[in-house]
Amino acid sequence: LEKPLERDLWHAIKIQRTGLYLNVSVQQQGQAEQSKSTRVDVERLGSLKSEPVVAYIGGAPAEIQSGSASWEGCVAGLRVNAGALNLFTPDSAGRGASLCDNHCAARAEPTSAIFNGNGFLHYSGQLGDSTTSVEFAFTTRQQSASLLSVVNNTQRFCLHVMLEGGALKVQSSSDQKSVLYLSSNNIYGDGQTHMVKIEFKESATHITVDGTKDAFQVRSSRPVVERRSLQGVSIGAFVSIDRQLQQDVSRPLIGCISDVSVNGEKLPLSQADEMYNVYQGYCADAQENVWHACRRWTENSSSVVLGNIPLSRAVSLWVSSDAKGPVLRYTRHKSGADSSNDFTVDIVLESDELTVTINDSPTKLKRPAGQGSGDFFSVLLLDKPSVSTVEVYVWGQKVELVYLRNWLWLAQASDADQPHSLVLAGLDPSGQQTGHEAQRFTGSLSRLVIEDRYRDLSLFTASHNITSCQRQLSGAQLTDVNS
Repeated sequence: LEKPLERDLWHAIKIQRTGLYLNVSVQQQGQAEQSKSTRVDVERLGSLKSEPVVAYIGGAPAEIQSGSASWEGCVAGLRVNAGALNLFTPDSAGRGASLCDNHCAARAEPTSAIFNGNGFLHYSGQLGDSTTSVEFAFTTRQQSASLLSVVNNTQRFCLHVMLEGGALKVQSSSDQKSVLYLSSNNIYGDGQTHMVKIEFKESATHITVDGTKDAFQVRSSRPVVERRSLQGVSIGAFVSIDRQLQQDVSRPLIGCISDVSVNGEKLPLSQADEMYNVYQGYCADAQENVWHACRRWTENSSSVVLGNIPLSRAVSLWVSSDAKGPVLRYTRHKSGADSSNDFTVDIVLESDELTVTINDSPTKLKRPAGQGSGDFFSVLLLDKPSVSTVEVYVWGQKVELVYLRNWLWLAQASDADQPHSLVLAGLDPSGQQTGHEAQRFTGSLSRLVIEDRYRDLSLFTASHNITSCQRQLSGAQLTDVNS
């Protein structure tokens, strides 16, 4: 690049290959982007290889890059092929990266936890002798949702914060009394960011929302000792001691929560003891949050080939009811001579039915009456190698597909780790949609999740002629699956 990089500043680096050209762009904080393209040899492309599964940060092993100097600094927001990589995952030796210090933390990083209605964060650290304050920011379009709970059975203290009919509801219980507070305003499910601060001073509870004291209805009751809830701080859902979501108390959150503090101590997302179906991202841009953003395909759009993906036995996505054509091709091909457990599953949507085909054997499902054109519905696909079946859940119906062709074959542990290849909005793995697989997909897709990893489809918008859209949560049809 022409300009040298300045020290002690954040730089956004993007490396992208299109055809035979490799483009590297660097944007220094507060400066214009500079980029450089170069042509690479065909032999070096590795076009037939699977997508990268290993990323080296701060250097590389000698067998990959000889003579590479050591590097010290801060890295954040690492994405490979549209997938976010967790920088805090320990390596094979159990060593993990440390948090950025104050010198590096000047960059506004996505510190928000994004919830899709089926996950939670849990911090089990010491809560101290008492809970004096709780602060957090939240964003949601739900009218009723679980936000945060603090349970300390040792001190006989329990705090539940939730939305009920768009109003903020705070229930605090100790060994002396139990008090319920319900805000007079019921506007907090408006998709905007709201800051909540709860302080306990001299046997009184002080609640402020967005820096002002809302009017609260107050009701007192007998003290309650919460014995079935998970002790510690739970965010995004109320959780029982056996890690079940307590949906009888309040629905899990679809939205995001950030800037959580208990007793003045920040609770970073990276230091959570347990994290289930939670993703790191931004709350600020309400138009692009993953829980109500979607991508729309037209006749001029092309399918998205995601290639071979490890750890991909579960795939879920949301499909608009006006969609038609091939939604997903899901293939497993085991390397080596034994192909008895190979399969290809195609999911194709027509106006009044959905066809699920495995190895050219189709099963048809009728669309339920009243499934409106403005709604989205969920599709869940599960590969279960231990019983050689693929299960597909859609419209509250279940299809069980058996793919084992060699009945003398016995399940092996390695089969559970076999990668799958995925083609989205099409059937042709080349992405060109030619020949007998030239049928086009038209419609909208949203919230593609592979096992517990959210896949961002926005990076394919320009290259595949896909447009952005928004889906309404109120009409979404959710398939209830007991896994």
